[in-house]
Amino acid sequence: LLRITGVKDGIVMDFFAGSGSFCQATEEVNKEDGKNLQCILIQLDEDIAEGTEAYERCKELGIEPNIPAVLEARLKKVGCEYEIFR
Repeated sequence: LLRITGVKDGIVMDFFAGSGSFCQATEEVNKEDGKNLQCILIQLDEDIAEGTEAYERCKELGIEPNIPAVLEARLKKVGCEYEIFR
């Protein structure tokens, strides 16, 4: 989707950011295609259910078991610049 638009500079928005895969894809497309796209991500403060595989993985990694914490950890890991507004 990011490639077929032909847009090189601009802002993309993800209202259901989840773990941040769209932001990671945007960063990769920027690097590979020489684009300068910026992301605005929106994610509600949603806890991960106790007893799930995702909950256990968060505990193993020392991440708070909620979606925004997973999102922030992924953004750090892939090197995305970000600011958090609450």
